[in-house]
Amino acid sequence: MERIAPAGDVYQAGTLSGNPLAVAAGLTALSMLDDEAYARLAATTRALAEGLREAAPA
Repeated sequence: MERIAPAGDVYQAGTLSGNPLAVAAGLTALSMLDDEAYARLAATTRALAEGLREAAPA
């Protein structure tokens, strides 16, 4: 810890950096991801991309 600023030469900052609640929430969210969740995410991403292509044609 003596390396972390302001005492040391390593700057470490962020809104939720090192926050135990944020880490627990992230781990819980990751543990809930299964093949079905990734399939839904892929389908949602495809739908969003298609909608954006239609809204802003080249």
